[in-house]
This record gives sequence, C-alpha cells and structure tokens, in this order.
Amino acid sequence: MAEAMTTEERWLAAPKRKQVDRLPFCPKIDASCAQHQIEPFRNMSVTDLHQWIGSDQHLGVPACVKTMRRHTSTRSKNINGTRTTEYITSAGTLTAVSRYSEGSRSWHPVEFPVKRCHDSALQTRDHQRSRRVCEALSCFQQLM
Repeated sequence: MAEAMTTEERWLAAPKRKQVDRLPFCPKIDASCAQHQIEPFRNMSVTDLHQWIGSDQHLGVPACVKTMRRHTSTRSKNINGTRTTEYITSAGTLTAVSRYSEGSRSWHPVEFPVKRCHDSALQTRDHQRSRRVCEALSCFQQLM
C-alpha cells in the first residue's frame, strides 16, 4: 500500500499507473446517488459515501479528453431534456438521441447513431481519422 498521499499526488500518479493510497476519483457519486442505494448508504451524505468508498470528492469535474475531428463535425441541440447529436461526415449524417433523467442526473441514449452496417463503417472511419487529446493537466488545475 502506498503511503498517505495528497489529492494532487494521487492525480499525478494514477495516469502513470503508479500505486496510489486510494481512488483519486469516483464518478457518479453526487447528491442523487445515495437515494438509489440500499441501507445504510441511502441515508449517507456525499462526503460519507466518498469516505466509505475511499475516494476523493470532486464537484463539477470537467471532461479531460477532447476529440479532434479533421474530416467530420458534430452538431448538438438540447430541447426539453432531449439532446440530439448529429455526426456529419462526407458520406452521410448519423444521429444519436439521449434523454436526461433527473433521478440519475445523467443522459441516457434512446437512439444510437449506428442503425445499419453502413453506419458502423462511417463511425469507424470517423474514429480512425480523429484523435483524442488528453487535457488532464488543465483539468487537474481546474480541480485544485
């Protein structure tokens, strides 16, 4: 087991696959999480849940990976809790639809962009031509 670490030390060690003393982050633990758990967790505060799991508590964590597209684009619109995202390629447009759930405070897919074999080929080509950029350092600085 690693020696006791600070939050910063955990965040710097984890991406390098170095041993940490506890989880640097546990997603989806917020005020709505406890109400969907069994006892004794149902009545715990967010802080108590994090302490029980052994994770650091972070509020409003930004996305740390950005997709860079050179040959395609995306367009999203949110209307009354429904988000429609279009993936626009030179060979066609794929559409995904998600709905927001207050209970889980999350978006859930109700229509996937891949509906036919041809759609899968479009998404694969888009993925291969895109690159992911890790912005972990800037995310980490926002958390501190």
